[in-house]
Amino acid sequence: MQAQHPRGSAVKATTPAIHLLGQALIGFQVSRSQASREHLEQLATQAQQRGELSAADARVIATLLTAPRKPRSATLRAV
Repeated sequence: MQAQHPRGSAVKATTPAIHLLGQALIGFQVSRSQASREHLEQLATQAQQRGELSAADARVIATLLTAPRKPRSATLRAV
């Protein structure tokens, strides 16, 4: 049994930007790195340009991007 792969000019599957935003949001909240911020901003822009991002979703993303970073404890404590 072999996997079938599309060939030629057949329509290829694409993942809409809105579906990738959840992953990007979590990634940004966890790492708060410049790279994760830029990735989230790019995906949000794509989704908005395609009409896939609601005004409410855009506000949530904007709020997260403007929120100050909370310092994390450098050590883990045993419970």
